[in-house]
Amino acid sequence: MSKVQVWKLPPLPEPIQKKQKGSVADIPVQISLPEDLFSKSPVSKEGSSDPTGGKKQSETASDQREDGALYLKGTLLDLKKPLFEEAGKIITDSTGKIGHIALPFEAGNGLTALQLKDDIRNFLTNLEPDTKFSFVVEQSDQKALESFLNEVNPVNRDRIRIIPVDKYISIWFRDSMLPAYSEEGKPKIMIQDRTYWPSPNDPLVPKAIAEANPDIPAVPMPLLRVDGGNILSNSRTTFIGVDSADQTTDLLQKLAKQGNAFKEKVIAFYENRTNQKVVETEIPGQGEVSIEDMWRTLAPEVFKSEFKREVHIIGTDDPLTPEYEQQPVFHMDMAFTPIGDDTVLVADPSMAISIVGALSPERYKEANRELSETSGASGDILKKLIRNSSDPALQRNCDSVARDMEKQGYKVFRLPYLASGYDHLPFITYNNCILEDFSREDGSKVKRVFLPTYGVRELDSASEAVYESLGFDVKPVTMAGITTLKGAIRCSCNIIDKTVTA
Repeated sequence: MSKVQVWKLPPLPEPIQKKQKGSVADIPVQISLPEDLFSKSPVSKEGSSDPTGGKKQSETASDQREDGALYLKGTLLDLKKPLFEEAGKIITDSTGKIGHIALPFEAGNGLTALQLKDDIRNFLTNLEPDTKFSFVVEQSDQKALESFLNEVNPVNRDRIRIIPVDKYISIWFRDSMLPAYSEEGKPKIMIQDRTYWPSPNDPLVPKAIAEANPDIPAVPMPLLRVDGGNILSNSRTTFIGVDSADQTTDLLQKLAKQGNAFKEKVIAFYENRTNQKVVETEIPGQGEVSIEDMWRTLAPEVFKSEFKREVHIIGTDDPLTPEYEQQPVFHMDMAFTPIGDDTVLVADPSMAISIVGALSPERYKEANRELSETSGASGDILKKLIRNSSDPALQRNCDSVARDMEKQGYKVFRLPYLASGYDHLPFITYNNCILEDFSREDGSKVKRVFLPTYGVRELDSASEAVYESLGFDVKPVTMAGITTLKGAIRCSCNIIDKTVTA
């Protein structure tokens, strides 16, 4: 019997407060934090999935001790030490050779399980023969995975590691960890705070990988509220969706209200980063900044400090337009892809709607039938997708991201995009992909993309043509069924190590 997966996109917490048009930080929403955010003790040694260690509280309160420390979600925050600057350089999406990839596996013959197996087979066949694989699976699925690997019979079997866990985990390996490199250039995994929780046990995945690989530490980073799907990077710049800037700011503000010690640490960090003195007055003097403006501009400084690159916040409001723009999708990797250091791909709903609209009635019916077979959805799927993607705000938000990237000096190409909304429909994205771009030791060039496909050849081929025009060898990956759960191939794996070569 196949498992019932949990949707990747739950309802947003309330209340949501929108900023006014054109405010300083261009941060469009502030999302309230759950009342059980703060913990009075670390997570239990038994590995409780409760992020508060089994001690949920009716009121939001931190446990600040006399020695200047507090616990946040079971992690000790020592206020005698720097709050930030202990993370690492985020692994690039746009360049490099994948050295180590983490993947889920699901037994059975359900659509999700079958498409996951096809994806794994694709990776095992097309990645370099020395690429390491870490499969984190439920113990009950371990034998099925071993049997599947015997069937595929990949080369260099000793590079493949199966890591069993004793609790249910979702397939969304991207969101609960941020792989990076330490100052010494060694892989590390940051376990950040999460916004969307497909499974409370998902933090077990990075911990299990670290336990199986002693040279790859897993480091709690509870002050960062950045889902893995909302952060992407080329070799120069890390791109982060504005919602994560919001949510990180909201967390830091909430902590600052618990006591002056934390607030003072935040102010000291900001002053050191910006060479501006933070003041409580509404009209700051020369070399000063108001406390309100500090909060509005704090998150990018935190991200630059933590991720060791320039940071660009994407999905912000454009103050030059009369409309209000915001992040177009819950995770930006569903609609945005950096290619090299000078090019980005941005989702375009109107492009997909135009392609579907040009189909003949006979071809439209056939495409619906093909999409039903690959996704498991029923009815007039294309009509529903077009309905969900025809909101002018969605198009406006995607176009705003494209304009912003052009202003930053990037070449921008557009890709078809049809949003599924909250319906059980495929989420047609060609941005949520896995890229490699490197040179082998013999000098041969490798440039390939593992690209989601959906069975509608007109949409698939239009997207493949964009990547091929940029020099990529396209490796199609069947994803329609998996995307009904609101994620695609980038969401359902994570890159633990990636070597950048010339």
